[in-house]
Amino acid sequence: MFRPLEHGQLTVLTRLAYCKSIGLRNPSGSGEKLRFSLVLRSAQRTVSRKRSRRPAPLSRRSDMQYRIVRIPKGNGRFRELTIPSREDRARLRRLLPELERTLDRLDTQGANYAFQRKKNCALKALQHIGYRYTLSMDLEDFFGCVTPNHVAKIIPESIIQQCFIDGTAKQGLPTSPIIATIAFLPFDKRITNALAKIGIDAVYTRYADDLVFSFQDHNSAGKIKTVVRQIVTDGGFRMNETKTRLQDAKNGRKVITGIAIDHHGLHSTRRTKKKIRAALHQDNQDSLKGLTEWSKCKLPGI
Repeated sequence: MFRPLEHGQLTVLTRLAYCKSIGLRNPSGSGEKLRFSLVLRSAQRTVSRKRSRRPAPLSRRSDMQYRIVRIPKGNGRFRELTIPSREDRARLRRLLPELERTLDRLDTQGANYAFQRKKNCALKALQHIGYRYTLSMDLEDFFGCVTPNHVAKIIPESIIQQCFIDGTAKQGLPTSPIIATIAFLPFDKRITNALAKIGIDAVYTRYADDLVFSFQDHNSAGKIKTVVRQIVTDGGFRMNETKTRLQDAKNGRKVITGIAIDHHGLHSTRRTKKKIRAALHQDNQDSLKGLTEWSKCKLPGI
């Protein structure tokens, strides 16, 4: 029986595992990477300092040792991470180069902007400049919905056998972000083709579970929602309807994956600036460095 880590046991290992679960190799690097590290630090400040006398035991399944960690999300809910043992984590990381090559080879649609070299949130947001309306949609429990069937004919069976627990790509495993991204590539293509078929002129990009569409005709919003919901559901995924959002450029800057855009270009958001002021006030140099870097909205490879 799995037992979550008790209050105060969100260790450095937890922080690293979460960052790796979303494809970040060095959580103390650029501003984009530190953005996710800050989520963990915030969670640590919200839990009690009372520590358990002993850590959660490792569980074994599918020839992998791991423990379950639950991180508060701030809304009364928790993000559940599957943290593999040091040996299993190293073994899974050795599979990443082949998975990265597979992603690069199969991503012919160009909609994906996550977990690939020379792609990031800033480049994704850049694609949406010049459009009046932007529709953001979100996939619920993205990694948890990915099964071996999604990648059975794409990834070698020897890799599949090592990267799934209880039939899903658990969040926390270093291979899950790339596997989930590969699994959704066919649906990126289906979405793009379906919108073109019904005559909708829109730009579509995706960063992990974050789907964004920009267009000029307000009437396109409802059509896009209908198409996307059907394709996502048919593929075994789920929409998080609470995060569906339509933005109008006439109301000011639009925010896409944490970056604000208008016809002048990319900008840091008010939220980022507020966090920078807080880091200055608290003299938190690590946070200040990362947030300052993130606020520059740098495009990769330039």
